[in-house]
Amino acid sequence: MIIETWTTHAGRTITAKLETTTDRVSLDVDGIWAGEGRWVRNATIDCAAQLVRDDADATEAVYSDLDDSLRNQL
Repeated sequence: MIIETWTTHAGRTITAKLETTTDRVSLDVDGIWAGEGRWVRNATIDCAAQLVRDDADATEAVYSDLDDSLRNQL
């Protein structure tokens, strides 16, 4: 099953799609692929993509929001 969620930050829509059988998450920003990684339950998304320009704090906030959304949907 695929679970999809999104959040908006700095005027950009960031979408995460989780494949529940493999725990792989793919990410995109405004429809452009931004990377993928493994979703670790009770942790954050393990992905090297810097989603919000080069702002590490903003990227972490986005990951946290997406992680919470994915957990809630599961």
